[in-house]
Amino acid sequence: MALRLKTVEYWFGELETLADLTDTNFTQITVYIPESSITFRSVSLAIIVQDGAATVASINRRQISLQLGAAGYSAVNNTNVVTNSGENKWVDHSGDFTSYFSTNWSGTSMTCDARLLLDSAGTSVWKCATAKLTITYEYNDAATTHVKTVRLPLNAPLTAMTTSQPGIATDNFPALDTWLPEASANVRQTTIVIQGNEESAATTDMTLSMRLDAATTRTTQTHEKGSNASNWYRHVWQPSFTTNSAHDFYLWANATDFDHPQVWMVITYEYNNTTTTTVLNSLIFPMEFDSPMGGPTSADYQRATRDVWIQEPDTIAIQECALFMHWDQAAAISGGVNLRVGTGSFNNYTSVAATVAGGCGAMLRCEAEIGSLSRGRNAIQADVYRTDSTNLGWNMSAWWIINYTSGKHSDGTGAHNHSVCWNLFAQETQAANNNITTSAVAITFPETERFIASIGVNYQYLTNTTGNAAGVVVQVERLVAEGGNKWETIYSDISHTDPEQGIRQIWGTARKAFKRWPNDPDSDRLSIQTSRRYKLYLAQGANSWGNLDMWITYHSIYYLVEGSLSGWNGDGSGYTVRVWRSGVSSGWEIVEEITTAVGGSWSCFWYDDTDRIIVTGSQPYPAHAVVFPAYDFFE
Repeated sequence: MALRLKTVEYWFGELETLADLTDTNFTQITVYIPESSITFRSVSLAIIVQDGAATVASINRRQISLQLGAAGYSAVNNTNVVTNSGENKWVDHSGDFTSYFSTNWSGTSMTCDARLLLDSAGTSVWKCATAKLTITYEYNDAATTHVKTVRLPLNAPLTAMTTSQPGIATDNFPALDTWLPEASANVRQTTIVIQGNEESAATTDMTLSMRLDAATTRTTQTHEKGSNASNWYRHVWQPSFTTNSAHDFYLWANATDFDHPQVWMVITYEYNNTTTTTVLNSLIFPMEFDSPMGGPTSADYQRATRDVWIQEPDTIAIQECALFMHWDQAAAISGGVNLRVGTGSFNNYTSVAATVAGGCGAMLRCEAEIGSLSRGRNAIQADVYRTDSTNLGWNMSAWWIINYTSGKHSDGTGAHNHSVCWNLFAQETQAANNNITTSAVAITFPETERFIASIGVNYQYLTNTTGNAAGVVVQVERLVAEGGNKWETIYSDISHTDPEQGIRQIWGTARKAFKRWPNDPDSDRLSIQTSRRYKLYLAQGANSWGNLDMWITYHSIYYLVEGSLSGWNGDGSGYTVRVWRSGVSSGWEIVEEITTAVGGSWSCFWYDDTDRIIVTGSQPYPAHAVVFPAYDFFE
């Protein structure tokens, strides 16, 4: 038995319409948490909704509420005015419900209701409301039945949508009964997420349509385009389908817009942890680019890289993977955006957004470009460039969905690589601000031994009125005891965008700021388990509402490294032993410094048996002591 940490995700079905100043319920869902010894660490609810009125107005109030079972609703009510910028808009809101879950959760499943209330200063009909519930909790892994959330990326068009159902499916996805390899997989919820910039070029209202196989078509509510603004939007779809066969997925629009959306399926399912032999490992990796985009030719691209560290046993088989990219632009990028994963050909994404009211995004399915994954360190990379000499593409960042299967480790599936989400700051009742300091937060891990493969942040912000952020910065506090008091930057980039109200976001890596394993000897790194604050800056006085999530991917697979000195004086204690690893870009790195015990013995744990590990002593030693030659492990 061991205590573990995980994140599961549940979505509410899209709320097509709701009247102004009317508390309106999403369709009720059931939340399944079958494990025992539950401690909720981070629970957040995040919504996105369209102001569907043709006449633009400000918003006086945004309220979200959540209910478990028969417990009373808990509401987060923000009455700070969202001042319009003169364009049609989509807005967001988020709240922290950790305490509510801790107080009201019981059993292994509960019904869950969410509702939304919005108050426009004008006459408004609200449309296309979506809500995501993210739950991070500790649990006892001794339970037979576990639950998990994985993400299956779906292909999406690189250019504008067709105006009728395409003759060839946009994508098809495999039978979930076989794609989910764990024993007795029981799918509890599937949600297809579609998001992006509308990339509109006209004032004609637009809709998206989607279909599985020959089933009934689902068409969204209209996107109001009276002002011809290109907004960041989000839709979700929860169709019924059989899990024992593959399905064709179709996506189209009523206008040649909605260029290059991002599409993926969220699958939350239970499985038998005891009898499972093969595991699907589904991971999230944030990544940022240095802006602007490369260019003006393909020989002058901008590159970003990530390392994927794998330690699970048996055959590693890559599954569907994708890169999801985000950037800001002030107008259409002439010639489009060119993106690739690996070193193959670039893919061209059209860009037509003229009045940009929100961020821009695209995706690239890339398991073929990555090729394969193996145990140990895997480097993945992406390149981007544009040919436009005016609109260069700024504030670039991305996140990866990386999926692979493996055998099950002897310590159980909870020891595998997995990604957890911790809400550091929600909109709650905050006023719009361009300089936000969060309350102090400590990330809690129940595992004593762990290797952090990735730490990153997702900062999503809603600009107020015509605020235009000329730069975006996320910082973490270094405490006095750590060489502070000061702030370390974990994301910083220039932004250049149209000064219109909208939803924008960044993803940034933070692994260089934090200790990667419990005894990481790098004294410049911060402990992620120490309570500390974070700062969010938007330059040029761009007052906004923000939500900050931290994504951490880690495993708890480890190996004993031990030995003993000889020829020492006294009782053999107090000598320093250094453990080094290879396999890093710098060559060799000290990963542990250990003090010998009585008798000269020493031991530690390491987290990757594909590394070449050597052990050396450090001086001073008595002249007659044996300072052993490099002791080579895992060779």
